[in-house]
Parts: sequence; C-alpha cells; structure tokens
Amino acid sequence: MSAPKDNKERADSTYVQRRNNRAADQDRRKHILYGVVGGVIAEILLTRKFRDKPLMVELPLNSENRARMKKLDGPTAFAGTDAALPASASRAEFVEKTAAWNETVKEGLDRRERPEKNEKNPE
Repeated sequence: MSAPKDNKERADSTYVQRRNNRAADQDRRKHILYGVVGGVIAEILLTRKFRDKPLMVELPLNSENRARMKKLDGPTAFAGTDAALPASASRAEFVEKTAAWNETVKEGLDRRERPEKNEKNPE
C-alpha cells in the first residue's frame, strides 16, 4: 500500500517546508490543548457554581397555548413555582404537572382575552 498523499508530499519536501509543517502541527496541537483545557476549566467552574442547585426542566406549553400567546399583544409571563420540575422527577409526575400547567396558562390566557365584567369594564 502506498502512503497517504499528505505524508508522501511531506517526505518529498525540503527542510524549510518540513520545518514549517512542524510549526503548523505544533500550533494545531496547541489549539486543541487550549480547547480541552478551557472546556475542563468551564466544567469545573460550572460544577462549583451550580453544585447545590438541582437541574430544573421547564414545563412545555401545548401548541394551542403557544399559538394563543403569540396572538396576544404585549408580554405574557406565566412564570411561577409550577413552571419547572427537577430533572429527577418521574415521567408520571412530569405529565401530570405539565397538564396542570397548561390548564393554568389556558385560564390566564382566557382572562386576558376576555376580561370579566367589573366596574371599569361594564360590558
């Protein structure tokens, strides 16, 4: 079998070209090393920062509520303590809380779209 084209070109190159190739290889290795070291440092820092906090998963909205929220003008925030569950929660709990969350959002959207009759809005 013949050597790969890149290796064959390196073997036929002059001393200066080989020296430049070595420098390029060293630079490439440095960049890889810097990336790995940076990733390890980031992992350590993030682990220390969020060590005592559980990983939380936001509850998703169903397509109907998402579409209704897009139609409304202005910000619509339904954040609260029921908007997320720990990642360690069971699937049954996740499904149950998601359904309850979607009902809460639906009621909030209904109130925003059709305000109830009161003194300021007698209609």
